[in-house]
Amino acid sequence: VTMDIPGVKKENVKIDIEEGYLTVSVSHEEVKEDNSKYIRKERRFESMTRSFYVGDVLMDDIKAKIDNGILNITIPKASPKVEEKKYIEIE
Repeated sequence: VTMDIPGVKKENVKIDIEEGYLTVSVSHEEVKEDNSKYIRKERRFESMTRSFYVGDVLMDDIKAKIDNGILNITIPKASPKVEEKKYIEIE
């Protein structure tokens, strides 16, 4: 999974997996102050949450990295479960 999250620090990103759903939550707060003749303050708070169904994955091998405003999450899939063929005896 690759997501653009420019200007967001890794401390403001939360990633979790529950019941096969990957959820990425991002919060970002920006405060600007202008200290010239005029008093001006600007505040901006952004919050975003996205969920994706990823199914059965190897929980211990998931890796996430933020580089230049791009979040990369590597999620290895678990081996598919092979159902054994079962013969039913007729009585």
